[in-house]
Amino acid sequence: MTEENNKSKYITEEHLDKRLGEQTQVIVEAVNSIMEKRTIEIREEVKDVRKELYIVRNELVSEIKEVKEELKRDINNVQTLIDGYVKA
Repeated sequence: MTEENNKSKYITEEHLDKRLGEQTQVIVEAVNSIMEKRTIEIREEVKDVRKELYIVRNELVSEIKEVKEELKRDINNVQTLIDGYVKA
């Protein structure tokens, strides 16, 4: 075998750098693709959670208003009773 044939059998540093660079690029692109998909999924999940929280918040506000109105009625009833006893 000639010297040139022997050299072609060995991996050169340049060839290794080139191949590693290509493989690194493929890996980075794959990871980026996965991360983008997951980011979109997470954003959708966050939107859904925000919607649910908004609904729950509105329900709580309604319940608080109802309790507040009930307390006002009860206070007015007690006040009326006390006024009745005082007048009697």
